[in-house]
Amino acid sequence: MWDEAALRTGLPGWEVHILPETPSTNDAALAAAPSARTPALFVAARQTAGRGRRGRRWFADPQASLAMTVLVSLKRTLAACWTLPLAAGLGVWCALVRWAPELRIKWPNDVLAPRGKVAGVLVETRMHAEGVVAAVGVGVNLFVPRGGFPALAQPAAALGESARRAFAREEVAVAIARELERTLLCWEVGGFAALREEWWRAHGGARPVRVRAEEGIWEGEAVQIGEDGALWVRRGARIVPVRLQEVEALG
Repeated sequence: MWDEAALRTGLPGWEVHILPETPSTNDAALAAAPSARTPALFVAARQTAGRGRRGRRWFADPQASLAMTVLVSLKRTLAACWTLPLAAGLGVWCALVRWAPELRIKWPNDVLAPRGKVAGVLVETRMHAEGVVAAVGVGVNLFVPRGGFPALAQPAAALGESARRAFAREEVAVAIARELERTLLCWEVGGFAALREEWWRAHGGARPVRVRAEEGIWEGEAVQIGEDGALWVRRGARIVPVRLQEVEALG
């Protein structure tokens, strides 16, 4: 189980909810949203039906991973939340990169090590009396599970591999929650424009990518991120803004 005292000490003023088992920490957070005081942290000892972007299943070994959701209230409209997942991904990267400098962001918000995906982020929003309530779900592979990771479309990696040390789940959860509080507040005040340069540094600058779009699969070079959150990809002589397509890092 989680160490509740460590979480409350690390996050003074936060609501903390520890769930022995839940299908999804995001679902638990959104169900509690009407009465919860924000910011609030929801963590699970075991998550049985975690999910990622596009409805993909998130594999989470309860002995080797972290499943958490930060619930926040934001004085913004739902329409403005298009770039919120990028701000959330930046917060997770900022928390983890202090231990593993080799980590970087893949658009829009995966956190990658050279060997594979270390962390994933899923942001879900609902209208609230005074704006928007957002559930920022985060899954982190802390260690390589016994027997290794299962065969996945995107290879997985563990934070412990990159950092070359062991982690307590509470230590990582508190670091992520604090950085999310910072980046989401910055986003709330200044939009993604206030985080654009920091996000691009986390991306590691220009990189080759593969784009999976309705018209087919093509490759190019990601050369910048726009203030609207679109990834600018050079395709031949053109710069193409990528907003809804799937992006795969090639290097």
